[in-house]
Amino acid sequence: MARRSSRAATLRGVHLLLVCDDAERSELFAQALKYAGALITACASPDEANTVMERLRVNVLVVELCAAVAALAREPAAWPRL
Repeated sequence: MARRSSRAATLRGVHLLLVCDDAERSELFAQALKYAGALITACASPDEANTVMERLRVNVLVVELCAAVAALAREPAAWPRL
């Protein structure tokens, strides 16, 4: 395993809400972000993201672009209200 440089970017203490409709990609993104120190909450849909955002305070919303474009085309009002 490669050693992390003391100058490496860190996301320690940052809570990210990850919205991705593909389980494999979601896991890949989550693992990379966790490695950088982030706390991850993953969702598979805009509706699920809205529910999570009603009960949790997150610092960053990360949306996988293919999922976002497809969902916005179907229902623009469904995306999380920031």
